[in-house]
Amino acid sequence: MIALGVITTERDADIGKNTDRLQRTAHQASVLADLVEEHDVDVIAAEALSFPPKARVAGVSSLCLSWGVLAGISRSCGTELIEVPPKQWQHAVMPGVERIDYAMLFVKLTRFAESQGAARLLAINKGDRSHALDAMGVGIYAALRSEARRVEAIA
Repeated sequence: MIALGVITTERDADIGKNTDRLQRTAHQASVLADLVEEHDVDVIAAEALSFPPKARVAGVSSLCLSWGVLAGISRSCGTELIEVPPKQWQHAVMPGVERIDYAMLFVKLTRFAESQGAARLLAINKGDRSHALDAMGVGIYAALRSEARRVEAIA
């Protein structure tokens, strides 16, 4: 929540897809590693990988690369990596609800979070807000709940 936001990168059509993907992944890693160092982070939490039945290969690749970035940062910075199962934090906030209402979830989470965190979340581009909301929710859930699975350290 300290640096709540969304890391976005644009495709560079002047270079090959693999080179472009590598550059964008490297940028993501650099931004996240800088945040870990700047704020003396000792735990990284993220939602576990999940893919809908009709997931596109590009989306699956991006998610896998992002998890690779997190694992690499965790390893190189000596931080713990926590994996929160998909939708688990949402159902913890709204128990008994089958289909999550993100507008209501937003209200509940921002009431819980510090006013500054809520203000930052509101300032994020509306199209990216659900990703930032997920990041905030996963972080809070991992901090408060013991059910969040710790990823086994790579020896």
